[in-house]
Amino acid sequence: MLKSIYLNKIKFTVVFVTVLFIDVCIKIYLNNNNYRFFSKPLILISLIAYYYINMKHKRKKVERNVVFALFFFLLGDFMILNYLNKVFLVLSMLFFAVGKLFFCLKFKSKEDFEFSRLFPFSIIVYLGITFVISLIYKNLKAFLIPGLITLFISLLMLNLAYLRKAQFSKFSYFYVLFGCLLFVLVESINAVNTFNKILPFPSFFNTIFYGISMYLIILGITEEDDDVLKSYGELN
Repeated sequence: MLKSIYLNKIKFTVVFVTVLFIDVCIKIYLNNNNYRFFSKPLILISLIAYYYINMKHKRKKVERNVVFALFFFLLGDFMILNYLNKVFLVLSMLFFAVGKLFFCLKFKSKEDFEFSRLFPFSIIVYLGITFVISLIYKNLKAFLIPGLITLFISLLMLNLAYLRKAQFSKFSYFYVLFGCLLFVLVESINAVNTFNKILPFPSFFNTIFYGISMYLIILGITEEDDDVLKSYGELN
């Protein structure tokens, strides 16, 4: 019964939206992070279960990178709930960075890319990240290096997601790309709110957009086809 829900995208989407809605309600109305130690992890746990059950490919390397990415994002979620503590904030940045690196390993291809196509996209993303850094630079202090590293990895993940176009269907490509774009947007807003607090942006929207970004990425990955995965060296 439970497995049948995860095998059906519509049923799973209903379950996922419900889990996300519960976490947002707890964030808004209870305003108690102790409860969110239970509600927030369910978002990624449900995605891990969905990915694992729907994974059509049996080679462990394929499952490993994505599951590891989600696992480190899950650890980052636990740490970010105590973001006022500098140690937990650094740990959250570290875990999210490692998670993004595993997504980078998933998105990389052995095919030759058209880097001329990447250049204008990278410039736009780089300018956006530079703008974010300019807003929080003075307040980063000891977090300057970790902040720059995590933003650089975000740029790398986004570029690799953008370069998947020739290898996958439009559905898979755009879901992953939009998911990565939304994640980087949420990460940027969180950085500005944490280190500058100048955005009149309700924090619960970050929770919603973060959940949606992870949902889109995993949904896009599970729609990859076996034949195109051969070009990524992920199938025998």
